[in-house]
Amino acid sequence: MARLPTRSYWTTNYDKLIERSFDEISRPYDVISSAADLSTRASPGAARIFKMHGTVDQLADVVISTDDYELFRKSRGPFLPLLQAQMTSMSMLFVGMSLTDPNVKHVLALIRESFSDNPPDHFALVKPPQASDFDDTAEFASRLRQHELWARDLRRYGLTAVEVDDYADIPNLLNALERQVARQRVWISGSWPVENFGDDGSKAYAVARGIGEAMGRSGLKLIHGLGLVVGSAALTGFLEALQESGGWDLDRRLITRPFPQPPGEDQPDRQKWTALRKELARLAGVAVFIGGVKFSDGRATIAEGVREEYRLAKAAGAYLLPIGATGGAAAKIFDELIGSDIPSRGKAAQRPSNEDLKALANADASHSELIGRAVTLIRKATQAG
Repeated sequence: MARLPTRSYWTTNYDKLIERSFDEISRPYDVISSAADLSTRASPGAARIFKMHGTVDQLADVVISTDDYELFRKSRGPFLPLLQAQMTSMSMLFVGMSLTDPNVKHVLALIRESFSDNPPDHFALVKPPQASDFDDTAEFASRLRQHELWARDLRRYGLTAVEVDDYADIPNLLNALERQVARQRVWISGSWPVENFGDDGSKAYAVARGIGEAMGRSGLKLIHGLGLVVGSAALTGFLEALQESGGWDLDRRLITRPFPQPPGEDQPDRQKWTALRKELARLAGVAVFIGGVKFSDGRATIAEGVREEYRLAKAAGAYLLPIGATGGAAAKIFDELIGSDIPSRGKAAQRPSNEDLKALANADASHSELIGRAVTLIRKATQAG
């Protein structure tokens, strides 16, 4: 949950498990555990964790007794209109909640009162009764029917019950949700040495810039690590397209993870670079590979960094799109994908068809042809599922 691009987290728990999960991935957050905290200014870039019933750090102020619940609106009343506002303006996913908390039910009732015909959509992960939990089949049937009626009743509040057979399935479901969110993000991976540009470098630059521009016009999100030539070209095209519409959603649509470059002849920290690449792969739904060349001892060689990015994107489940005509690592990736058993059709597709791969590897294709076919495949991949 901490990895999802969610800005607001609400909990009635007192423990610090959510905070610990944020700490593990170094994600900033603000804890709002009292009515007074609601007026504090949000930290830049931080998620907000609303602990409606208090936190273990302030045990004297937690909501735990019947009296605490009955006096909730007096002591913690400001939480309720904020929760109502967020549940009215956005969808909420309930995980591990019975939905019997009186304050949550109060907010749901207010929303239903205001939007009786068309309530906002919300979702709750729930586990229905299992036959294995009961010795008596009649009791199981009764409890299952009770659950079905309860789930149907939730629809009055715009809540859809998403059923899981086992609580252990929830992490897998959230991982699938994370991949679905990533689907709208396109990672343009590649590089080309500035000191040996030439016609091949011009092709890599033009293709990267054209794809970046198409991403800016299409509403998709761009991910990149500022790779030499290719990264700057993609970013240039993307930003130019956004500027035409004012660029108001730049903060939402551009994700960058610049690789730290050491001064002089110092060697880069390869572990940090690999960690950054893993993060980029996790965030990406589509990975486009352009070029991937470096010069060593006066001759062109494959950029192993781009090859590593391909392996990580493949492991993360991203859609793999090499522009083989740009040479370098992209051509090698084409060789590995063509005719491979990696699926190329349906919702599970992780690469283009052999025909499309060959078209993207056609050295005689013009820049516009390569860009057009690549953009078509990107749109198809981001709309699948």
